Amino acid sequence: MKKKRNILSDDMRLRLLHNRRGRLTTQQWLALVTEPLVPILLLIAPAILIFGPRLAAMARLLPFLLLLGVILLGAMLITRARRYARKPLHFAVLYAEKDGATIWQFWKRPTLQTRSGIALKFNKSIAPPLKIQQGQTYIAYFLVDSDRYILLSIAPAEHPDAELWYPANAFAKRQGEVFD
Repeated sequence: MKKKRNILSDDMRLRLLHNRRGRLTTQQWLALVTEPLVPILLLIAPAILIFGPRLAAMARLLPFLLLLGVILLGAMLITRARRYARKPLHFAVLYAEKDGATIWQFWKRPTLQTRSGIALKFNKSIAPPLKIQQGQTYIAYFLVDSDRYILLSIAPAEHPDAELWYPANAFAKRQGEVFD
C-alpha cells in the first residue's frame, strides 16, 4: 500500500500553530509589508529609462531624488509594518459551497461561508496552496484590512490534528474575533 499524501505542508502547520496565538509568522508579516514593492520596482525601471538621460544632465539633483525616493519608500514600509503588527487576526469555521480553483486558475481566490451563511471572499491569500473541496469544513485564520479579507492559514476541520490549531487563550487576548 502507498502512503496517503499529506494534504498540509509543514509550512502550513507552522503557520496554523503560530496564528492560533493571534500572531503572524515572520514570513506572513514580511509578505504583507513588502507587497507593494514589486509594482513600485516595476514602475521605476521604465521611469529610469524615460527620465534617466534628463536626470543625468542635472547631476546635482540625482542624489537628492535618490534620497527622497529612499525616504518615501522607507516611510511607506514602516507605516505598513506598524499597521500589520497591530491588526488582530480572525478565526472562522468555514464551509466550501463549491470546489476551489485548479492550479491553472491561480488568480481565483477561495470563497467560503460561515455557518450563518456569510460569504467570505478572500481577496488575497498568503497561505500555502490547499485544494478546497465542495462540502468540506475548514478552519481558517485571516486578516480584515479595509473591507478585504486576507487568508493567512487554512486546514480541513476533519484533519486528525485540527484540535491543535483552534485558537488558544492568547488569541482572545490579542482581540481576535471568532466567526461562527
